[in-house]
Amino acid sequence: MEGGGGDDLYFVDSVGDVVVEADDSGEGSFAIASTDIAMTPSQTENSATQPSGAESGPFGRLVPGEHRSRSGDTVVASIDFTLGDNLEALLLVGNATIGTGNALGNMLSGNDRDNVLRGLDGDDALFGRAGNDVLFGGDGSDQLYGGSGRDTLAGGDGDDTYYYGSGQGDDTVVNADVYGEDVLYLNEASFDEFDFARIGDDMVATFNDQSGSLTFKDWYTAAANRVDRMYDQNWTELTADQVDSLVGGAELSQLIGAMAHGEAGQEIHTQS
Repeated sequence: MEGGGGDDLYFVDSVGDVVVEADDSGEGSFAIASTDIAMTPSQTENSATQPSGAESGPFGRLVPGEHRSRSGDTVVASIDFTLGDNLEALLLVGNATIGTGNALGNMLSGNDRDNVLRGLDGDDALFGRAGNDVLFGGDGSDQLYGGSGRDTLAGGDGDDTYYYGSGQGDDTVVNADVYGEDVLYLNEASFDEFDFARIGDDMVATFNDQSGSLTFKDWYTAAANRVDRMYDQNWTELTADQVDSLVGGAELSQLIGAMAHGEAGQEIHTQS
């Protein structure tokens, strides 16, 4: 299969299929598409690359800013697939489990299987969806959203963004980046819904009702393993040091009060 200029859509269902995209100048936009829409060519031609099914959050859309708009040469694959040169988006459907990007800024979307998604280079957006997924951002400023299930999110180098929220199960963030500015956004959840605790070298934030948790691996081993800032659905901001204060027994209400008066370090900001 070979495409040219513009935004092309390819369907791959055999290991013998080869996709060649000679031009990466297409101007398109996409967000995560539901797997039932992406199952057949007749359904997908009009729907798979359209913004649909994005979760609400502090931005109103799951994927904010410049990550919302990209070139739209898209592969819909029912087998494990690696994007070739000049291809931007990969939607896994059917029994596919592994999706790999390239040097561009890719969008990789999993299905209801236990997926492994690798962004490699570029500023990538990875969506695990259902299943117990493993997401590797690689180099670049990546966005990682595990979806439901027990997911592992590893941003890699660059300024990475992690998303987590109510109903998403027990996720793990593996962050190891000395120079990047890494951020976590809570979708449809607030900091006061969590208990923050140290378990071994990990920092674990658990919903008060035990409905899910977010583990930050080796948080206490090195500063590079921490997420620099966190925001909840109310735009309340916590730095890594402020999270440590919560783990140490400080009350969130007391911490917010201290920050509002300019005490104890950086302010916590809220946006109405």
